Amino acid sequence: MGTYSFFRSSRDASTCKIDWDSVDTDILFKFRAFERCYEKRCETLEEVGEELNETKLFGYMTLELKHAILELNRHLIPEDENNVPTLYFEWEGGDIAYALEFYTGTELVNVLSYDYSHHIHDIQDMSFDEVMELYKNTFKEIVDLNPSEWYSEAL
Repeated sequence: MGTYSFFRSSRDASTCKIDWDSVDTDILFKFRAFERCYEKRCETLEEVGEELNETKLFGYMTLELKHAILELNRHLIPEDENNVPTLYFEWEGGDIAYALEFYTGTELVNVLSYDYSHHIHDIQDMSFDEVMELYKNTFKEIVDLNPSEWYSEAL
């Protein structure tokens, strides 16, 4: 009910592997979607993002969920240590994009948010298809923004 998160894109996540054998499942399984990722043995962080589609990831960012995200981060294996794998989501509760920036192997995951409502205007006279195309193009644009243009908060 207005709090679902929809996976939209990723950066450097399709080549970021996960060491499932070393995760603490007691922590990870506090969020059911991560338990599904573990059971499926998602191979990459991007596959995890796809599994998080249509969850209440950002609607209910509890302490247990934060701990589960940090546990996952500790066991990510990036292809390139200089990259920061990022998962991008749209939040059903408003014109807000969210992203999770994973500083792999550390205790740092940033939650980025960007209010893109100022990009979406004058849609009342548009067809449904035109509105959907506008949202799609807007989301592509904001994913390409410099992370410094997003609001950032460490978990």
